[in-house]
Amino acid sequence: MLRQQIVEREKAEAALKESEGRYRLLIENAVEAILVIQREILAFANRRFVEITGYSPVEITSRPFIEFIHPEDRPAAGGMLLEVLEQGQSETVFLTFRLLTHEGGLRWIEFKPVRIEWAGAPALLAFCSDVTDAVMAELVLREKEEELREQAKKLEEANIGLKILLQHRQEEKAAIQESVQASITKLIMPFVDKLKRTFLSTEQATYLNIIEVSLSEIVSPFTARLSSNRLGLTPTELEVANLVKNGNSIKRISELLNISENAVRFHRQNIRRKLGLKHKKINLRSFLQQTI
Repeated sequence: MLRQQIVEREKAEAALKESEGRYRLLIENAVEAILVIQREILAFANRRFVEITGYSPVEITSRPFIEFIHPEDRPAAGGMLLEVLEQGQSETVFLTFRLLTHEGGLRWIEFKPVRIEWAGAPALLAFCSDVTDAVMAELVLREKEEELREQAKKLEEANIGLKILLQHRQEEKAAIQESVQASITKLIMPFVDKLKRTFLSTEQATYLNIIEVSLSEIVSPFTARLSSNRLGLTPTELEVANLVKNGNSIKRISELLNISENAVRFHRQNIRRKLGLKHKKINLRSFLQQTI
């Protein structure tokens, strides 16, 4: 009977050792680092934790786990360990922090603790995944995003500066145009009027009228708008358009510009075509007065 009991006990011990061996084999070769922390001391660490930190098994065990954590991350990590140890957890909790390696480097880990009983006392069983590559990739991405935001900000500032510069250019252009118009109106046109009251030959009067019309075109906002439309009007067509707008007949335009009436009609047709009025029953003079 005693012999039978001894044999059964030996079989049970062998089965237990075999079971423990299988579990140890699984734990030692796990992809994640597996730790047991009891009374703040690292009571057990598998091979993966040795690989992550670079410390030897002798250097790891029986040391406070907090010593492996980067000083800046210790308050948050220590607080979470104490909370899980005292209160347990109703759901999975984890924290990402930095571990100090044997060579002075850093490794980011995702730390997931569970409260257990170890050798008759409360302890923490923790699963640690090395997420350094993912964290560094995210940090690089954030840096790139920040660079893009800075570039976008600089581009926006450059655009604002360009708009201000263009506005100044437009203001300068308008000031120059206003100055030219004022000079023509105040300094030149009075002498043209005086010349018109002198005794001129027909030919001289015609040339004087042409000068007056040309000067009027320069100071006329109508001419500026007509030119800015980029309709492809020639200088003669601009003169004809301005005279038509002012109510001059074909005959009068012919006399003022010293061209034939057929030439005036030809220019009128070109103006209508370029303004999109060809084959439309729209009066050219009314269109020029109301639209341009």
